[in-house]
Amino acid sequence: MSLESSQFHIPSIVHPPMGPDTSLVSLYRWLDTVPLSRPRRNIARDFSDGVLAAEVVKFFLPSMVELHSFVPTSSTAQKVANWGHLNRKVLSKLNLLVPEAMIQQLVQSRPGMAEQLLQLLRDKIQERQRLRRAGAGQVRGTGDGESRGQADGEGQGRGATPG
Repeated sequence: MSLESSQFHIPSIVHPPMGPDTSLVSLYRWLDTVPLSRPRRNIARDFSDGVLAAEVVKFFLPSMVELHSFVPTSSTAQKVANWGHLNRKVLSKLNLLVPEAMIQQLVQSRPGMAEQLLQLLRDKIQERQRLRRAGAGQVRGTGDGESRGQADGEGQGRGATPG
């Protein structure tokens, strides 16, 4: 009897492993905190033009993105242009460079690609937020903090974006 009862105390039941489903649930919950301009219906299609990805970055790091630069579209050429712009002007400041092959798969709404990109993006955003909090206690104007703020666009004034 003791052998049978020990089967009910399997650690994986008490503490489920972090598998793909668990991490996706966490990702979707994180994404639900962001007020997006269009409702999420099919994540692969919703993120294929790069606009919602730009909105995610804008929500967490407002001065890094100028949303007027991203055009909602169904045109493949414009989707590629949006992702290229996001890659060069925004994601590069987060030390995230999306390979051209991944951009093509995002544009083509390949299932699972948007989630992969969003997981990377979430990690980079959270890393930037941790660095900011850690640097908040430092005296401003001490070289590193000031130059880092200017390099990532965070040192620029808020609300001063051209309309």
